[in-house]
Amino acid sequence: MVTGFFKVNFFISSSLVASIDEKELEAVILHEIAHVKYKHVRSTIIHQTIYLLAIVGVLYYAIISDYTSIYLVLIIILAFLLLMAISLKVTKKQEDEADLYVAKHGLGDALISALKKISFDDDEEDLVHGTI
Repeated sequence: MVTGFFKVNFFISSSLVASIDEKELEAVILHEIAHVKYKHVRSTIIHQTIYLLAIVGVLYYAIISDYTSIYLVLIIILAFLLLMAISLKVTKKQEDEADLYVAKHGLGDALISALKKISFDDDEEDLVHGTI
């Protein structure tokens, strides 16, 4: 996982490090480096800010407007769903770009192997920290 707007950090759980081999670890780190190279963290923060402002704008309009109806509620719900769909598409595109970067460096199979070993129940406190 990569975090940070100005100073970029990456985190990999120590349990993941312990469960993968050296080539797989290299592939995972290269995947995270790709996120940095393509400025995915910055673009995600910018996109999420725009989405939040759009939702706040629609809600603000709903609050100050004398016009309240089921249509306004539907517009708010549809705007939220549309922005969520765009957000998911952007995230998928970023992950695909990072995966392709790893594959271009000849470590695609190692990344696939590492991803198969990832457990979604890892403790967040179990992280290895690094700075890029």
